[in-house]
Amino acid sequence: MTGHAKRAHVYIAIQHALCALCCCPQTVTTQAVEALIKDRLARGGHISFQRLMDETVARGFSRAAVGAAVRVMELRGELKRKAEGKLLQRTQR
Repeated sequence: MTGHAKRAHVYIAIQHALCALCCCPQTVTTQAVEALIKDRLARGGHISFQRLMDETVARGFSRAAVGAAVRVMELRGELKRKAEGKLLQRTQR
């Protein structure tokens, strides 16, 4: 990972931490999507990103909220992208 990419990840993490402090609706929605992903995907399990997106949008969440939740979970190491980003794996963590 390049220095620029590391800074970008840190910047996103700081944004999410600040957002969590103010309890904005976006954070609450992202946390709800994270909970849904954790319920849907067992540890070590795989799902295609598109299928996860379709299922969560069908439950009433926005595509942006799903993308944000996946990014946050990736930053925490809870999800990994595989197969050129088309497949998500929940880590054993």
